[in-house]
Amino acid sequence: MASNLHYIPKTNFTEVINNSIYDSDEVVISVSFIFEAGLNLIIEALLNFKDLKSVTIVTSNYLKCTEPEALLSLLNLGKKGAKVYLFDSIKANESFHMKSYLFKNPSEENLIIGSSNLSRTAFKKSHELNVSTSNKDSIQEFKNIVNEIISSQYCYELTQEIIDEYKKVYDYEKNFLLKAEESQIPDDVDVDVDVDEVEPNIVQADCLEILKSEREMGLSKGMVVLATGLGKTYLAALDIKQFNANKILFVAHRDEILRQSAASFNKIMPNKSYGFYQASEKDYQSDFIFASIQTIGRQDNLTNFDPKHFDYIVIDEFHHVGAKSYKNLVDYFKPKFFLGLTATPNRSDNVDILQYCGNNEIYRKDLIDGINLDLLCNFEYYGINDKFVDYSRVSWKANKFDTDELEKELIQKKRMEYVFENWLKHKQRRTLGFCTSIKHCELMADFFVSKGYKALAVHSQSKINRAESINKLKNAEIDVLFSVDLFNEGVDIPQIDTLLMARPTESKIIFIQQLGRGLRLSKEEKELVKVIDFIGNHKSFLDKPASLFGFEPNQTNIKKFLKDLSNNELNLPPQTRILYDTESIKFMENLSEVKVDLDEFYKNFKDEKGHRPSASEFYQFIGKVNSLRVTHGSWFDFIDHMDDLSSSESECFNEHKSFFRDLEKTKMTLSFKMVTLRVMVENKFKPMNLDDLCKKSFEFLKESRGLWNEVKSEFKFDSLDNNNFTKWKKYWQSNPIKALTETDPFFQLDESTFSTNFPISPKYAEDFNNLASELIEYRLASYIVRGNNDYIVNGDVSKPFSSQIFKSFDKKDTPKLFGWQKFNQMTGYWANEDYDDYAIYVTLIKSGLQLDYRYDDYFLNDETFHWQSKKSTTQDTREAADLINHVERGKKIHLFVRKTNTIFLGSKQITPPFTYCGEVKKILKVNGNKPIQVEFTLEEKLPKNIKDEFLRI
Repeated sequence: MASNLHYIPKTNFTEVINNSIYDSDEVVISVSFIFEAGLNLIIEALLNFKDLKSVTIVTSNYLKCTEPEALLSLLNLGKKGAKVYLFDSIKANESFHMKSYLFKNPSEENLIIGSSNLSRTAFKKSHELNVSTSNKDSIQEFKNIVNEIISSQYCYELTQEIIDEYKKVYDYEKNFLLKAEESQIPDDVDVDVDVDEVEPNIVQADCLEILKSEREMGLSKGMVVLATGLGKTYLAALDIKQFNANKILFVAHRDEILRQSAASFNKIMPNKSYGFYQASEKDYQSDFIFASIQTIGRQDNLTNFDPKHFDYIVIDEFHHVGAKSYKNLVDYFKPKFFLGLTATPNRSDNVDILQYCGNNEIYRKDLIDGINLDLLCNFEYYGINDKFVDYSRVSWKANKFDTDELEKELIQKKRMEYVFENWLKHKQRRTLGFCTSIKHCELMADFFVSKGYKALAVHSQSKINRAESINKLKNAEIDVLFSVDLFNEGVDIPQIDTLLMARPTESKIIFIQQLGRGLRLSKEEKELVKVIDFIGNHKSFLDKPASLFGFEPNQTNIKKFLKDLSNNELNLPPQTRILYDTESIKFMENLSEVKVDLDEFYKNFKDEKGHRPSASEFYQFIGKVNSLRVTHGSWFDFIDHMDDLSSSESECFNEHKSFFRDLEKTKMTLSFKMVTLRVMVENKFKPMNLDDLCKKSFEFLKESRGLWNEVKSEFKFDSLDNNNFTKWKKYWQSNPIKALTETDPFFQLDESTFSTNFPISPKYAEDFNNLASELIEYRLASYIVRGNNDYIVNGDVSKPFSSQIFKSFDKKDTPKLFGWQKFNQMTGYWANEDYDDYAIYVTLIKSGLQLDYRYDDYFLNDETFHWQSKKSTTQDTREAADLINHVERGKKIHLFVRKTNTIFLGSKQITPPFTYCGEVKKILKVNGNKPIQVEFTLEEKLPKNIKDEFLRI
C-alpha cells in the first residue's frame, strides 16, 4: 500500500465521511454490512448529494447481518438515481468483507479503508483502525475490485424483490437465532441495547458473587456447570464485565457458538471491539476475540499472541472436544482468570478440562436446580418399553446404532402405531418429535396425518423450512413437528409442552439438549412438559437416567437409581415426576447385573472418541486402573497389550518401566509429590533450579482450591516475598522434595538443582514427558483431598451434652442431644421452641456451597471463632441480639463445626457430621449489619487433633 497513509481518529470518523460526501462529485462505498442506525449518520449528506447518479454503494448479505430496513433506505436512494448493489455472498458461497469509501472531486481522489462497516457502533463506539490514501495505484486497484464485484453473476442491482427475498432469510435468523439465549450478532453488528436491561437471573447473580469471592481468595481458574437454559454465556459476559477485563479470549468448537456468544457479549459490553479467530478470519487486534479451538489450539497460531495477551479466557462447550485439543492453549496462555463453561450433566464428563481448571468446580446448577428455582419448567417423564424393536439385532459400533438397520426397525407400521397410541395417551397441545432419519421423519408425519392429526416433517431436505415449521408449532397450527437433528440445541420454543422421543438417543449430552427444548418457561402456555420416551433392550438406554441424575451408568449406580425410584426418593422437584413401566424397570435391573468387560468398554471408548482413553479417562469413564495391574502389571503394560503404544512409546516405557510403575502407585498421603512432578512436566523433566521449582509449585497449588487446603495454615501466603519464600522453600523441601529424593530412588537434589537421577535419552525425551504427564494427571484426577478425619468420633445423644464436647453428630440428631422436644429450624442455626438455647452450624470450606451459605466463618485460634450471619441479619434481630447478649439474657449458644460438606472415609464418600465445640463463652467483638460479624471465645479450647484440622482452613 502507499506510503502516504493518514490515520483517521474514531472521534472524527463520522464527520470525515460526511464532509467528504459534501465536498465530492463522485462517491463509491463498498462495505460488508449496512445497518439502519449507521446509514442514518450519513443519509442526509447522501440525499443532498449534487448528483446521485455519481453515487455507487455495494453491500452484501454476508453472514445475514445487513438490515432490511437499511436496504429500503438504499432503495430509496436508488430510485433517486444512485447505483446500489447487493452481493449475494450466500449463493456465491464467498465471504464479503470490504470496508472502504472512495471520494472524488476535480482536485483529488481520496480512499478511506479500514475496519469500519456502515454501522453506528463502527462509526461511534468500537476501537477501529481507518486510514486514508490518495495513492493513484491503490485507488485504481480499488476501482478494479469494485467493478469486478459489480460484474459478478452474484451481484444484483437492488430491487424490492431482492429485499423481500433477503428479508425472509434475515427474519429467520433474527427470530430463531437472535432470540435464543445467546443471540447471534456477528462481527461489528450495531445493537442498541441498554446494558441495564440485561439483568442476571438468580443463578447468574449467585455464581457471579461466588466467582468474585473465589478470585478475592486467590483463585485464578475454575469451571462452572450450568444446565441448558440457565444462561452460561451471559454469565461469562457479566463476569468479564465485573472483572473489568480489557482483552478476552472466548474459545468454542463451532462457528455458530462463537457468533451467538459474541452477540451476547455485545449486549453487555457494546463499547468493546469484537473479532473472530478461525479458519481464514484471524483478528489479532480486537478487545474481545472469539476463536475456534481447531484454529487457535495449533501451536503456530498460539505463538501469534503473547502468553499474557488476554486478561480473561473462557472455554465454552468443552465437552465436545477432547482435552488434548486444549492442552496447548491452556499451557501456553497465562491470563489473570481462566473459566471453563459446560452444561454437561456428569462431573466425569468434565474430567479433562477440569484438570486444566485447577480441579476447581466453582459452581454447579443442573436441570433439577433450574426447575427448583423456577427458571425451568417441571416435567413428567414416561419411560415406555419399546416392545416392537429388538435393539440386540441392530449393529452397534463407535457408540452408535447402524442408521440403516435402526431405520428399518423404527418404520415398522406396528411400531409407529405403538408410538402414536402412547402419544395419544400423554400428549398436550404442541409436540416436538425426534426421529432418526429423513425417511423415518417423513413416515412418522404421514402416519400421524393419516390418523387425523396435523403433523409436519422438517429436516435438511424438507420443502418447508425450519422457521416456517416453528411458527406453525408456536401458533398451534400443527399438533406435531417431527425433526431430524435440527432442534437438539440453539432453538428456543417455550410453547412446546410435549416431547416425543421416537428414536433412541445414544448420547447423554444430546438427550439433555433434547429435553431442554421443552423446559423453557412459558407459564401462559403450559404448566409442565410431558416427555414420552421409548426404552429398548440395549445398554445405551441407561445413559438417559444417568445423564439426568449425574451418575455414570455402572452396576452400582444403576442399582441405587432403581432403589431410589422404587422408594420414591429421587431428587426431584415436587411437581416433576419420572415414571417407568414394569418392562423398562426389569430391563434396567437385568442390565445392572451384567458383568463389566473392561476391554470392551475400552474399545467402545476408543471407537467413539477416535483415540485411546488416557489413564484419567479410563478412571473416570470405565473402571479402576489398579484392577488392570492385577492382570497386566501396570497401566502402560495394559496399553502396550492393547497395541496402543507407538513403537517409540513402547521403547521408552520399557527403558524406564520401573519409574513409570512406581509413579503409578507411589503412596500419596498428600498431593505434594504429584504437584512437584506436574511442575517438572512443564519443564520437560529437565534439571530445575530448586527456587524455581518451589515457586512454581506454590503457584500451581494456589490455582487449585482443593489442593491448597492441604497446605498448613502458616504457609498459606497470599504471595511469595523474600521472607515468605524462605519459609515456603524450607516447608517444600521437607515434603515433598525430601520424599522424592530420599524415599523414592528416581530423583536427586544436587546443591540447588532438582533432577532425575537417571539419564533420559533425547530420542525418548518427548515420549517420556508425555507418558509421565499422563500418569501424573491420573494421580491428581483420582486423588482425593482427604485430610485427617480421625478427629471425627461419633457422639451419643442419650448422654448429657456436657459430656459430648468434641464428639460428632448428624445435624438432625442435635435437638435430641439437648432434649429439645420442639425446635425452630433456621438457616445456619437452630433454636429450641422458646429460643432459650441456640445451636450454630458452620461448614468451614465453602467451595461448592450456594452463595447464601458461604459465610465468612473461621477459627482465629484454638478458642476464638469468627462468625458471620446470613445477609438479612441485623444486630437488633432476636437471634443476633440473643447471641450478642447471651450472658445477660441467660441464653446458651452451642457451636457445631465441620470442615466440608463432603469427606471420604476409606473409599466411601459421605456427608460428614458436625463436631460439637461446646458453648460460647464471651463475645469479643461485633461489627456491621446485613450481615453482622461476631468474634467470640468458647468455654473449652480445641484439642490438638481438632485444632490441627480446623485451623488449617
